[in-house]
Amino acid sequence: MANSTTEYTVRVQAEDFDVLTETEILTKGRKDVGAIVTFTGLCRDEGGTLEALELEHYPGMAEAQISKFAQQAVERWPITGLTIIHRFGKILRVRTSCWSLQPAHTAVQHLKPPTS
Repeated sequence: MANSTTEYTVRVQAEDFDVLTETEILTKGRKDVGAIVTFTGLCRDEGGTLEALELEHYPGMAEAQISKFAQQAVERWPITGLTIIHRFGKILRVRTSCWSLQPAHTAVQHLKPPTS
């Protein structure tokens, strides 16, 4: 069952971030988390032809749209926590450009085949 009261964090920032630190923040004090599901976007190399990406955003608008997606996710699925970070500015190749995570025990439940 979905939980529309699940808290989520959305950040749009130029600074790089540490995935381990973000995981620790999300799971601090929680005893119900057995795994984390993540998505990590990277600036790929494009066969050696790309040095970096320059990502632009409209302050306020980007956060609002990403927050809208986060709210839809917590209303649709039984997510127990959610952090979304999206970077802007110059992203060097093979650096993290965006990231989201949630505690995984509920996500894994959706992968199980239905019982008859």
